[in-house]
Amino acid sequence: EAVPLQAGGLVLSLRDVTPLRRMERMRRDFVANISHELRTPLTSIKLLAETLASGGADEPEAVHDFAHQIEREAD
Repeated sequence: EAVPLQAGGLVLSLRDVTPLRRMERMRRDFVANISHELRTPLTSIKLLAETLASGGADEPEAVHDFAHQIEREAD
């Protein structure tokens, strides 16, 4: 059964959003950390591959070392 409010009455509804904000902050931190962890080895792989593609590693041993570094960074 509903009770009518008097004229000029006020209804206020509050909700604690602290847990939601905490979860959102955790999500942002997680995404930032994952992005950083992925970007770091990809930067190395990109630089090594560019060096190989440009002929910057002329000696077969250097080419072999660069290829192994790329493999390690990909793991």
